[in-house]
Amino acid sequence: MYALLTILAVTSTTVGKSSSKSSSTLPLLIIVVVFFAAYMLFIRPRSQRLRQQQKTAGQTLSVGDPVVTIGGIQGRVVAMDADVAEVEVAPGPHHGAPSCQPPPRRPPSGQQRRAGRR
Repeated sequence: MYALLTILAVTSTTVGKSSSKSSSTLPLLIIVVVFFAAYMLFIRPRSQRLRQQQKTAGQTLSVGDPVVTIGGIQGRVVAMDADVAEVEVAPGPHHGAPSCQPPPRRPPSGQQRRAGRR
């Protein structure tokens, strides 16, 4: 990369003496080449790897496989649809834990007996 910039700098000084128009396009050309190299070296391989992972992720998951959700919940796949997987996090049927139940209803405030008043 350093050698390329040195060659371009030497070329720009010799060409710059012959015409001023080419010296204004050389920095633009250098910027375009640097961005193209960054795209080819960093962005493109990453997007290809991500695309490959997404393609293989849907093919390898099946019923009975252990999974870990993004939130860290561990479970097992019990049913699959085209784009949805049902995950069982604990064995057996669940109807809601006691902490998930709504609180008992209280009578309206007008019907409550107030302490200290008659």
